[in-house]
Amino acid sequence: MGHSNIKKHTPAFQMTYIMFFTVFLSMPVITSACPIFSKSIINDEIANVNDNKNIKSILLHCLGFELSDPIIELNTDEKLLLSFDDLEDEVKSYSFKIQHCNSNWEASDLMPNEYVDGFLTDQINDYQFSLNTTTPYIHYELVFPTEYLRLTKSGNYIISVFADQHENDPVFVRKFHVLQPKVKIEATVKPPLSIRDKMNKQEIGFKILLDNLYVPNPDASLKIVITQNHGTGYHITDLKPVRNQGTVLDYNFNNKSVFYGGNEFRPLNIKSLKYKSERINAIEYFSDGYHVTLRQDQLKDRSNYILEHDINGQKLIKTEDDQDSSTEANYTWVHFKLQAKPHLLGKSIYLIGKLVEGLSFEDSKMNYNAETNTYEGLLFLKQGYYDYQYRVKEPGLPSYDTSLTEGSHYETNNEYSIFVYYRAPGTLYDQMIGADKFSGPIN
Repeated sequence: MGHSNIKKHTPAFQMTYIMFFTVFLSMPVITSACPIFSKSIINDEIANVNDNKNIKSILLHCLGFELSDPIIELNTDEKLLLSFDDLEDEVKSYSFKIQHCNSNWEASDLMPNEYVDGFLTDQINDYQFSLNTTTPYIHYELVFPTEYLRLTKSGNYIISVFADQHENDPVFVRKFHVLQPKVKIEATVKPPLSIRDKMNKQEIGFKILLDNLYVPNPDASLKIVITQNHGTGYHITDLKPVRNQGTVLDYNFNNKSVFYGGNEFRPLNIKSLKYKSERINAIEYFSDGYHVTLRQDQLKDRSNYILEHDINGQKLIKTEDDQDSSTEANYTWVHFKLQAKPHLLGKSIYLIGKLVEGLSFEDSKMNYNAETNTYEGLLFLKQGYYDYQYRVKEPGLPSYDTSLTEGSHYETNNEYSIFVYYRAPGTLYDQMIGADKFSGPIN
């Protein structure tokens, strides 16, 4: 296939991106009637599953900061970058659509013209063919909002990407936020009050400073959501203030904003396929491409806490073998192995972290090998730097737990985000009036 159709783009954010990653490594639209979004998806991990198995390496972040969460401020020039790869080496007509949602990620009651100034749907025209890769792919990018699509309301949003005008059958969807700051948040990570939880859990204590915003009934009109590690961990919602001091809402010691501390993530560095980084046992090339075999991971459930710098479950697409990571990074099969012990037998083990974003539960599941007495997993990943952990699903229970595989410690440095939503009297949507990100505890 010729390259006359290649659409060029200029990575204006490249220097910022390189500087950020260098610093890190040096550290010790769908309408409300559409049934696909008629129910809340805040607890539904399947919402991020790709219907098309050829779509890989989906990223949505602030333009210029690949490790950032997808949140921009209303009425500013801030933009988001959506990118993905299609492993089918044939250009497709991809389009996107924007949907405003309430705080529960249900389609809001707003009409499209009430939250979008311009076109609700548009094409994704920026694409490039991969260059000299063992697995050919086409890399697509979209920078938005654009001059033809301006968002006029704060809150939660969903962007859906579809092919060939099948807008009710999206290939994938992703969430993002638009913030209109009206309040300030003061938050810290501290030990829980409960003595039995002090060694393995963390409590988020925070206050909301209303400033000049008058909220007559915060219990009813405000909604607070706290997420752990960019959505790869737990989230807590439906929090009520312990004390209402007029201009200050105090949520300290509410007995609900308590998280398991968990453990630091395990690193996976496949930025180069020419040498073995730490924790890689072998790099081999076969007829179906590169295979990276990791050293066997050990269980951490009974280990003491060890401080390790991580990126809290994130992923960073990056190749050291070539210059342009977007189009020159290779895909490789990565083989995971986890030590098996009697207390895990009969339980389902899954990989977690952004490296499995877009996969179904079954695709992220580890399979028990009786001959080697290990759990084994296989993922097809683009070159980069990834964080991951293992979690357990108990038979008959819906919750997922990392304590049996990773352990849980108060000292673990986690990243938390607090989102504040406000339903003003007489309005039909939830504004996002506050957001803050912080890490802790400080070790």
